[in-house]
Parts: sequence; structure tokens; C-alpha cells
Amino acid sequence: MKIKKFLILILCAAMLLSGCTIVEEILFAATEELLSNNYGETYEDYQDSENYNDFVSSGELEVWFIDVGQGDSALIISPEGKTMLIDCGEYENIDAVTGFLDKKGIDTIDVVIVSHPPTDHMGGMATIFWDYEIKSVYMPYASANTTAFEKMMEAIDEEGLTINEAQEGVSLDLGSVHAEMFG
Repeated sequence: MKIKKFLILILCAAMLLSGCTIVEEILFAATEELLSNNYGETYEDYQDSENYNDFVSSGELEVWFIDVGQGDSALIISPEGKTMLIDCGEYENIDAVTGFLDKKGIDTIDVVIVSHPPTDHMGGMATIFWDYEIKSVYMPYASANTTAFEKMMEAIDEEGLTINEAQEGVSLDLGSVHAEMFG
């Protein structure tokens, strides 16, 4: 039964990566159920706890869905500690993401994925690029004429990062975890 729930969670994560926001409530319900079953606490208990490090990496795959309001944000941590951040929500909610990353002790993000340019997915991304060491960035060939998009592109340039095109067939290696982008 545990495997079935995990596979459903991974399917939902894949839908999230492809820009499908309908699954947000399913993701939070699945995350809450997994936390409840595995750690004896609900997502709300964990979110309100003073010490996020109660859930220090256990050497297993971790998938976290960060509550950023209207948008999406997910953090994947491989058993080896490699990290992937997918989106970050609006600028107004970036503290939820940076607070979570900081309390997990993350200062380097191996892969950042910007799923698409609307600000509910990438509004605070400039902060991520400025405040953390980023090893690689993936985003689709798309643009927007918003201040948030312009700041994100400025941050990418200032940090000397190269944008890799997020497209079907791109493979990402996070140690023992292999991820592939689907169209």
C-alpha cells in the first residue's frame, strides 16, 4: 500500500512538472497522508514546527510540496542529498520557500526548474538565484514582459548561469534518482 501511495505521489509530481495545477490539492493531501503515516505528524504540524530539521534526510527520496499560495513549488532531495527545486510561487510568498530551504540546511540547489513564466510559478525566482548557489537552470523557451521575469533573467545573468532548455526528453541525474521531462 505504501508503494502505491508513493507512485501516486510521483505521478502527481510529474503532472506538476508539466504545468498541471489541478493536482495541487491531491499533492497536499498525499503529502499530508505520507507525513502522517511515516512520521506520526500531519503536514500542518510539520509546517508549524519550530525545527524543520526534525526531518533530516534519511537517505531516502524526499519530495516536498511547499505551500506558496496560488502557485506551485516543489523540492526534491535525492538519497545522496542532491536537490531539485521546481518553481517558487509569487514574490510575496518567497519566504515560505527560502525559510523551508534554510531550515532544511540547503544552501546549494543542484537543479532549478522554472516550469513556465507566469509569476505564480516564478515570481520570486530572482531571490533564489541571488541567495543560493545554483548549479543548473532549466526552463522552456518562453518569455514574459513582467518585472518578475525581467528580475529573474537579470539574476541568472548576474550569477553567470546558463539556461538549459526544459523540453521533452531532457534527463536529469540526481545521483540514484533519475528524472526525465515529458511534454
